[in-house]
Amino acid sequence: MLFFVDDYACPNVGICYDSGHAHRAEDAVSVLRTLSSCVVTAHIHDNDKTSDQHLIPGHGTIDWHAVVPLLEHCPELIHVETEAFNTEKWSHGDVYRRYCKILSESEKDTVCGISS
Repeated sequence: MLFFVDDYACPNVGICYDSGHAHRAEDAVSVLRTLSSCVVTAHIHDNDKTSDQHLIPGHGTIDWHAVVPLLEHCPELIHVETEAFNTEKWSHGDVYRRYCKILSESEKDTVCGISS
């Protein structure tokens, strides 16, 4: 992917980092570390590496303590969205709070506006 972005040489081309897909392919942390300079958007969800489960962060095996700080330092990142299925039938507020809990575990939370 990096070759495509670099070779295309257009400032409007970037990468969508998908945490669940990265975790299944290799691991979410190393993929994000490699792609971070070109990430413009991120799809955030979790899994246990056995399938593309689209779990709410914290309900799979992704190392969110390592992923969140890397996301915060992606220089081109302008958009983050959930891709999790709500299998537990939580209210929208509960889902939002669960995402914020995971995403605010670093020193500075730029997603939910919460400081630790």
